[in-house]
Amino acid sequence: MGQKKSKLTSQRVMIWGTLGAMGVFYGLFLLIPIIYALAGSFCDWNPMIGQMDFKGIENYKTIFTSTAFQKAMVNTLIFTVVVTFFRVALGIILAVLIDSIGIFKSFFRTVYFLPVVASIVAISLVWVWIFEPTSGILNQILGFFGIQGLGWLKDQNLALPSVMIATIWKDVGFAMVFYLAGLNGISRSLYEAAEVDGAGPVQKFFKIQLPMLSSTTVLVAVTGIITYIQMFDQVFMMTEKAGPNNATLTAVYMLYEEAFIDYRFGNAAVIAFAIFLITLVFSVIQMKLERND
Repeated sequence: MGQKKSKLTSQRVMIWGTLGAMGVFYGLFLLIPIIYALAGSFCDWNPMIGQMDFKGIENYKTIFTSTAFQKAMVNTLIFTVVVTFFRVALGIILAVLIDSIGIFKSFFRTVYFLPVVASIVAISLVWVWIFEPTSGILNQILGFFGIQGLGWLKDQNLALPSVMIATIWKDVGFAMVFYLAGLNGISRSLYEAAEVDGAGPVQKFFKIQLPMLSSTTVLVAVTGIITYIQMFDQVFMMTEKAGPNNATLTAVYMLYEEAFIDYRFGNAAVIAFAIFLITLVFSVIQMKLERND
């Protein structure tokens, strides 16, 4: 009896010790920095020199009335909607096509998934070379067909779409893998019943596959939205100072400029909390949708 009580006590100590350690970790590296940043958003804040002078809501007025911030949010919204749409659409199309072939499934699955695990820095540099106006392979291909080359990343009308193309190419394999897993979970009896009724591939897709993959679509779409709202790496690597005339300026890139270029950490904290609240909303939506499923 004593041995059993001692074992129970040691288990409780281990559980509470683990919970305590996790609490300290999240407090030091998550909760305290968030509170500190929130306080800094109301101040003329520069931690480099220990400056933190209270300004009230001036930073919020400055950021929310800034044309640059408005441009960054519009760019972020456009980028998020477009890239998420194509990631979902191309992901499900690729998954259905790969699932329908009899051989080489593993080969195609691997080929399309490789960009996902590749470094975003390396991918971005490759696409910078592809989009190079003078020596880039894309303009060379266009020239072969007698089409005049485009400015791509140097053109303010094409810079953001160019970054979108590179991002879609890198991330579509992520959606494809999730959809392939979803397709494997669809009962073969549904396909057999559809074939008896004379359904073809298109009817099977819209009547069986698409409805049965709805939960997967929600997961891929919402995680995409959360990811692309925080998009930074591609803009930093592929465009110089957010492209011509802020063509590729995003919310996180503006945060970076405010904090680490202009040292206005108070303004940066305001942008950070705006991004945090948007991300939180979509995270809650995802959890609720998953719970309903």
